[in-house]
Amino acid sequence: MKSILTLIDELDNGNYYKIENYNIVNWNDKTEHQNFIKKFFMSSGKESIINDFDFDIENFERATHTNSVYFLGILLYQKLNFERQIKFKREGREGDEFYFIWFLTSLAHDFGYMIEDNTDRYKCITNNIETFKRHFNIENDLLEKFRITPKSSFAKDDSGLLHLIEKYSPYMIKLIEYIETYYTDRFDGKEGRTNKSKIDHGIASGIILFDRLVKNRKINDESNTNDLYWGSYLDDFYETASQAIAVHNIRMKSQEKFSQNDNPFSFLFRLVDTIEPTKYFSCKPKYVLENIMIEFNSSGSSFTIENKEDSNLDFSKYIKDIKNLETFLKIKIEDTENKITLFW
Repeated sequence: MKSILTLIDELDNGNYYKIENYNIVNWNDKTEHQNFIKKFFMSSGKESIINDFDFDIENFERATHTNSVYFLGILLYQKLNFERQIKFKREGREGDEFYFIWFLTSLAHDFGYMIEDNTDRYKCITNNIETFKRHFNIENDLLEKFRITPKSSFAKDDSGLLHLIEKYSPYMIKLIEYIETYYTDRFDGKEGRTNKSKIDHGIASGIILFDRLVKNRKINDESNTNDLYWGSYLDDFYETASQAIAVHNIRMKSQEKFSQNDNPFSFLFRLVDTIEPTKYFSCKPKYVLENIMIEFNSSGSSFTIENKEDSNLDFSKYIKDIKNLETFLKIKIEDTENKITLFW
């Protein structure tokens, strides 16, 4: 069993854009984490998108958690059965585009936090999600195809709906259709960690990200000023990343739970965002990652997290939060005082 930090350092981490000084050297340095995120968006021709989220990357307090999610997700992708299940192909390119879509999903998933934390500042935004879209000038609507499609016609209509059936499980469709209701309930203080009015940061991040990615792609496709690919085929990838972000905080009120088969990519993201440990402890991130051990079991759908023997971390709270996964993911958990095993 090795520490999370050791396993991250050993990763064949899919440096998609061949970025120099790719890995995090000092996990305790917030500036390094913020610069790591900026490098990705600059190297991919998407630097303008960061500025469109109404926040300052230099004051982005969740950068460490964000980067830990990024590396931990790649680790689980390679060590468990996700690599066999997740296949993203792009025209004219060999191999899997997982690393491209994962970078967008993991690094942008909390960009809306500043919006959520400052909901009172947006006087013109109400509990109607359309007011949010107008304020942020959303022209490419992530939810449009689900709003205009009658729920009863997914299996009947051949005007693009067959594509939806192939791409989304029934539960994933329900989850995406529930976004607007969850947005309203979160704004009205009926959902979330507090009863205060909040704009859910996951929904905000996903909706803005999709719109800005499509706009940025079209601008670059027309200008042809770099050697990156900007074809319309990318919009499907943008949709996958943005939808995973938009639903990652949503808990359905029914007893149904989200399974790996419903959408293995979104399942992976929700799993990783929950187990990511640096956000649970007040001590230095490097100490956390050095003292939490992880082992991947031979089944490909199970792993164990354990507190290092001489660790000072209060592992009980961490275990309690991880066990919340059972309330919304189809997953089983076994735990002792300093160890927890997850399997599905």
